[in-house]
Amino acid sequence: ETARPFDQLTVDDVVKARPDVEEKVQDMVSKGRFEVPGYKEKFGDLVIM
Repeated sequence: ETARPFDQLTVDDVVKARPDVEEKVQDMVSKGRFEVPGYKEKFGDLVIM
């Protein structure tokens, strides 16, 4: 009940609480494998050719 609303969280707050998240994200991005599950289904592929 004393927690902040989700929309007020920052990346720094999440990293402070779960340092492993930052390491995993950096690894995934460096390998080009960072995709949000369900994003393409909801918003489509935004690649413009």
